[in-house]
Amino acid sequence: MKYRKILFFIIVFAVVYLIYFLYHDKTISYVALGDAYAMGENPYGEVGLGYTDYFIDEISKNKKVKLYTKDFSKKNYYVHELYEDIVSNKNILINDKTLSLKNALREADIITLSIGADDIMSKVSFNDVNKLSNEKIVKETIDDINKLLNEVLKYNNCILIVGYYNFYMNKNDNNVFSLLNNELKNLTNRKSIEYIDTYSLIDNKYLENPNSFYPNTKAYQLISDEIIKHLKKT
Repeated sequence: MKYRKILFFIIVFAVVYLIYFLYHDKTISYVALGDAYAMGENPYGEVGLGYTDYFIDEISKNKKVKLYTKDFSKKNYYVHELYEDIVSNKNILINDKTLSLKNALREADIITLSIGADDIMSKVSFNDVNKLSNEKIVKETIDDINKLLNEVLKYNNCILIVGYYNFYMNKNDNNVFSLLNNELKNLTNRKSIEYIDTYSLIDNKYLENPNSFYPNTKAYQLISDEIIKHLKKT
């Protein structure tokens, strides 16, 4: 009788492992965090298809999507606001079911994050090319992002930081977004987090509206392609 019980548990364990082995890598959960850039705001102030949508469409060709949401992202989102939303465990509704931010982070196979642009643009003027001023603004923002990442890493380390393009199209070496991206690269290296460089992908031809900082869908497709290319390498 004793050996039958042992055999029974061995068989159960083997079946559970086999199910896990066969299906674990065939599903994916993806959570997109960040500001309007992460949401896919277009040049006319509407949220449409962004890099997160193109990315999950590509991934879904090979995997079943268990979870995809960009509903934890929002326009005019500051770094400290996202941090506070994680700490307070913000809830959203998906298909009439409540999903908490902490559970979404725990469940995710991939998390992308684009945040910091609103912090930057609230402090720097369009024509500001003062290096000392920009460095101070970037340092303050990076300090907040560092605090945010420490919180996210409590739940998951599968994070891709998607860098920003030059919102101001200012070619000066002291451009604030160039400085921000350099510091983001340094930060992600220290934390062993993947960084996606999009700075040189987007230029004026993707910015259809001179009154908007946000690009068209072709640009978002390029960013998605860059993420896919990076993942294939790593």
